[in-house]
Amino acid sequence: MYLYDKLAWNRRLALDIQMREGNGVVANDFAHIHHPMATHGTPAWTQHANGLIYLDFEAGTPDWLDCGAVATADLDYTAGAFSLATWINYESVGFRFLMCRGVEDADGWIWAIDTDSALWLETNQAGAHQHSTSAIGAVPLATWTFLTTVRSGANVYHYINGALSLGTAGVHVDPLTAARELHIGINDAEAAGFMDGALWRPRIWSTALGATTIAKIYEVERGMMGV
Repeated sequence: MYLYDKLAWNRRLALDIQMREGNGVVANDFAHIHHPMATHGTPAWTQHANGLIYLDFEAGTPDWLDCGAVATADLDYTAGAFSLATWINYESVGFRFLMCRGVEDADGWIWAIDTDSALWLETNQAGAHQHSTSAIGAVPLATWTFLTTVRSGANVYHYINGALSLGTAGVHVDPLTAARELHIGINDAEAAGFMDGALWRPRIWSTALGATTIAKIYEVERGMMGV
């Protein structure tokens, strides 16, 4: 834990699914508040040549991770800032849910890649929502890519491989509180938005990461992903 905490951004993590297990039906959280994620379907535990383990998801036979509403209550963001990040290597274009703890026009928040291969964040209230996207086509197929999104007040910022990507900007209203599970790779109903491809180390911070920090995380980790 000492070496882990030497990186300032690790000390502030609210969720850190490192995928070290390599097998089984639980992907543990290495952040200081633990949210163990249960695997569903058959996401494949897969290994890079350098030994790094990740999970590969198939949309045709949907795979996902989830953790209960009570256990993830600290991720029920309303007025507060938050940041989301993951490495991804996705295989086919579609509306791909990365993480969500909410439902459109109801409550909570949704992070996804849309059908234009843009990174996308939505905040939801009863009967309303707002979304912001990165540039169209910003998320490439078949390439390990570091995705980061920051919500701070009415603004959302998307970063691709540590660099800001400007697309459509919404004026975000605070999400309505949501008593829902946290999902990775699927929507809240577990019926759509299936992830297709590989994910490594999905993370959440209960704060707004700065551009310099995001760029540093990318530079520290890119060698592990062969980027």
